[in-house]
Amino acid sequence: MQRNEKKAATVFDVAEKAGVSRGTVDRVIYGRGRFSEASRQRVMEAIAQLHYTPNANASSLASRKLNLFSVIIPEFKSGDYWDDINKGFLDAARTFSGSNIDLRVHTYNILDVDSFVHACEDVLEEKPDGVILNAIFPEETIAFALSLEQEDTPYAFIDSKIDDLNYTLFYGIDSYKYGKLGAALLTNHLEPKELLLVRVESTSSTEWIPTGPGATVSPITWKTTTPPATFIPSLSSRNSRKRTSACWKTFSANIPTST
Repeated sequence: MQRNEKKAATVFDVAEKAGVSRGTVDRVIYGRGRFSEASRQRVMEAIAQLHYTPNANASSLASRKLNLFSVIIPEFKSGDYWDDINKGFLDAARTFSGSNIDLRVHTYNILDVDSFVHACEDVLEEKPDGVILNAIFPEETIAFALSLEQEDTPYAFIDSKIDDLNYTLFYGIDSYKYGKLGAALLTNHLEPKELLLVRVESTSSTEWIPTGPGATVSPITWKTTTPPATFIPSLSSRNSRKRTSACWKTFSANIPTST
């Protein structure tokens, strides 16, 4: 006697019935990223009607589908910050090797925006199932993220992010809380007479202010803080190590001696 077994519903079945993308279904199921309440309700109704049960391992093993994940991170040397992160990626890929995961790591020069763009283009050609990257170049990162969204490819940020994008996850620290904690530890233990706050502002412009007072923006001092804080923005060039080095030399010469 032949048994008539009904095929289990997939995430694609849920997406089709709910009238949303596969990525939206994933975000609703795991509660990550952004989605509207209307989309959430349609997804949940579709899940109930299809009796769908998420099971990534079983689905992967049954289909033997290769799950390609692409990573874009800055170039690194042994012992660097990004070296440890890369090792973490590789360890995770080995841990979940039974899920048919193929991890491809792309690196770029943090001082060369074109290097980052080329890495993004390589990833788009791979058509991955998911992407992890950091956000050093805002404009180029936004353009890349929008391309991923058009392909319905989920992506996550690591170390840095752009809040207005529809990313799935962020692996990193809260910059505001981190800065607040650092300032508290500094002022509570060292009792400095003055704080110097530095923000590096990148520019891809071919025009450059080489030396002199124009190389760094005029300092802003808040005497109402305890201790007083001096904020000095500084410019660096995305496209030239030489220009960046010249900027920092000029900046160093302008640091208040009383700090």
